[in-house]
Amino acid sequence: GQIVRVNRKATELWGRAPGLHGAAQRFCGSFRIESLDGAYVPPEATPMAAALREGLECDGVEAWVENPDGRRWVASVTVRPLKDDEGAIIGAVNCFHDVTAAFERRRLMERQQQSFDLAMIASKMGTWRYTIADDICVYDDNAQRLYGLTEARFVHDAEGVKAKFHPDDMDLMWSRVAKALDPEGDGVYEVEYRVKQLDGSWRWLSAWGLVEFEGSGGRRRPVAITWASRDLTERKNADDLQRLMVNELNHRLKNSLAT
Repeated sequence: GQIVRVNRKATELWGRAPGLHGAAQRFCGSFRIESLDGAYVPPEATPMAAALREGLECDGVEAWVENPDGRRWVASVTVRPLKDDEGAIIGAVNCFHDVTAAFERRRLMERQQQSFDLAMIASKMGTWRYTIADDICVYDDNAQRLYGLTEARFVHDAEGVKAKFHPDDMDLMWSRVAKALDPEGDGVYEVEYRVKQLDGSWRWLSAWGLVEFEGSGGRRRPVAITWASRDLTERKNADDLQRLMVNELNHRLKNSLAT
């Protein structure tokens, strides 16, 4: 586990020059290493130690590194064991670089995605994308729940639509799809329909989106539709109840007037 050689960049990243060929500092020259979730990683538990003991390789393993001056950064580590002619492990090489900027961007995107997912759940919405060449719709987790699906991929052909969508709504849906896919149109898709749930019940959904076109002029053609769907069941039920109450009120008023 002795460190026998380091280059200038390694000492710059570590913020110090480790002692070579010594026993005080083994396996790694970092002052302190933590996993991405903040757990301390002792030198004997690093990828370098695993390579020396068991011949294990690692590619792009990320960890927090803390320097003596308190600076913290994210390292991406790749380790390869070195073997002699007979296959015995005689050492290992550790190549690492600073990926803090990329890590922070990725973490920011993950937080934004989590916020977006929570907003979609709260608003009872989901997103999906329909590619025309293969008639395939790919739904996110929220949309799968709305449409009563058990997997993200759904074949949006005549047979698949017939099994999932209410028969009274299919003509309207196909007409709206045809209108949105018109190369001379605005590519806007909007429709309300009922979809069958896993328990056999029906859920009202509102779907709207935009068509992605390729080419221009006479060669302009649709290739996909990206859209979102929202649960309208409560609103539709409220509308039905309101109509029922208005009809009942009208009926009683007519009876009163007739009397």
